[in-house]
Amino acid sequence: MSNFKCPECGLINWAEDQCCKRCKAPLVNPKDQPASELNDPPPGMNREVQPFDEPSVYCLNGIGTRLLGWKHNQDGTATATTWFTFFYAPIFPGSRYRLAFPDSVDQEPKISFSQIIEAVLPIQRLYEKYEFIEQLPLSGKEVLRTYLFAYLWLPIILFVPLAVILFLQPKHDPNDGSTSYGLIGISLMLSWFGYVLFVLSTLLHRTRGGVR
Repeated sequence: MSNFKCPECGLINWAEDQCCKRCKAPLVNPKDQPASELNDPPPGMNREVQPFDEPSVYCLNGIGTRLLGWKHNQDGTATATTWFTFFYAPIFPGSRYRLAFPDSVDQEPKISFSQIIEAVLPIQRLYEKYEFIEQLPLSGKEVLRTYLFAYLWLPIILFVPLAVILFLQPKHDPNDGSTSYGLIGISLMLSWFGYVLFVLSTLLHRTRGGVR
């Protein structure tokens, strides 16, 4: 499926769209334009887009290829890098791309009932189809940020609350015979588990291209 830029606001739209999603300006299919206009570079694009092979983004139980390091642009496009992941942890980067993210991904909620069901399933498949526009050089800063987030910042935001819960949990006296300490501990652990599910669902939403 092809796409082209709105001549008024620059938003990337699908080829079958009749008007721009942002400014509602009428769109002219490039196939209907005169040959002289087709030879002119689009606004803001003074270089040729080199041909490339579109990657397949597919994961089984977190093992496979995912898009990470998303950066959304005002023109309706985004940049992201393909990563080989092992149990959702980024191992090494592949290639960086500029792409148009689908509305269905943008409008997906950060957390939903279906995502909670998927989180407890023994087999999880993640397959997304994107509209890739061009291949870009790898960004060293983006790769470094991805590594730091996955192996430093994410463990901190997940397990520091757990450490605080374990530290602040009142000590249980086995001779007390009261069950209140156990109930408090179970409630705190369930709260932490819900927090972890929310964080991971938000991250999954973002790795699929969703905005924050």
